[in-house]
Amino acid sequence: MQIVLEHLSISAAHADRIVLVIEQTALPAGADPVRLGFAHHGDALSHSTSWRAEAGQLILTFAHVLPDGAEPPLRPDGAVWSGSPEELESLPSACHAVRHLHFLRFTDEDIAAREDLDLFWAYAQSVADHHYPAVAGLLFTHGLADGPDFVI
Repeated sequence: MQIVLEHLSISAAHADRIVLVIEQTALPAGADPVRLGFAHHGDALSHSTSWRAEAGQLILTFAHVLPDGAEPPLRPDGAVWSGSPEELESLPSACHAVRHLHFLRFTDEDIAAREDLDLFWAYAQSVADHHYPAVAGLLFTHGLADGPDFVI
């Protein structure tokens, strides 16, 4: 089975819209997928968000959230996606990644410490609010002053 790395480069210039570049590359023989996945963007918040089997391939997804306002790199074909939290539903892998990172913002100290993602966090909150109820998620009350009532 071929292993493919899927990179979701995400940039927020506004709280109600993101720019998303999706790239897929085959894992070179003998390469470490985790090392390559996290090395894709140096200044981004990078996290492995999911995996799936598709058409005889194992696809490992890494989300890379660039600092607010940063321009994501364009693919050679120039393909980018931009949309609202509601429109993100049309991209299940990306929607899951944003919801996953939203959850980690309240449960992972390193991710919560990022100070350059305010617009992205506002967008992610809207995605979590729009995507209710959780399909296979975790619902609980945080009791945090600025946190959501539930996290998926």
